[in-house]
Amino acid sequence: AAFAIPATFHGLGPLVAGAGNPSMVLLRAFLTVLALTSMVLSAVLSERDIAEANAGELEGRFRMVTETFAVPLVIIAYPEPEILYVNDLMAELVGRKREDVIGRPSLSFYKPPEDRETFIARIQRGGRVDKMELEIETASGPKLVEITSRVIKFDGKTAFLTAFYDLTERK
Repeated sequence: AAFAIPATFHGLGPLVAGAGNPSMVLLRAFLTVLALTSMVLSAVLSERDIAEANAGELEGRFRMVTETFAVPLVIIAYPEPEILYVNDLMAELVGRKREDVIGRPSLSFYKPPEDRETFIARIQRGGRVDKMELEIETASGPKLVEITSRVIKFDGKTAFLTAFYDLTERK
C-alpha cells in the first residue's frame, strides 16, 4: 500500500493505465466497494470490542458488589434451574465450594421439592418474592431460610437473583 498509493497518484500502475478500459472501471468499482466495506466492518468490530470491554468491567463491578454484600446470594436460570452464580456466603450457607455449586441444578436446595413450585408460582405472579420461608438442604443438614427474590437478566438469560437469610438459629 505504501508503494501503490504514491505510484497511482503519479499515474503509474495498472489502475491508471487505460482509463477508458471497461475492465479497469470494474476493477476500480470493486476496489472502492471493498475499501468501503472494510471501513464499515472495521468500525463495527471496534464497537464490538468496546462493548465487550464494558461488559467485562460491569461483570467485575457486579462480582465486587456481591462479594462484599453481607447476604448469601444466588442467581438461578429460569426455566432450567441451573445455578449461574453464588457468592462466598451462599456457598458457606450450603456447606459447599462455589465451583461445586455453580452449573448444577438448584432443585437439590429445596426440601421438600414442592417448595420450588410454590416459589415459581409466586415469582411469576409479581416478578418478585418477598420474605418466603422455606427449608433448604445443606451439607450439614436442613436449614430454615427466608428468601427474597427478583427476576433479572444475567448473561442474556432470564434468572432469579435470590438473597437468603438463615432463620435456623432464630427459630
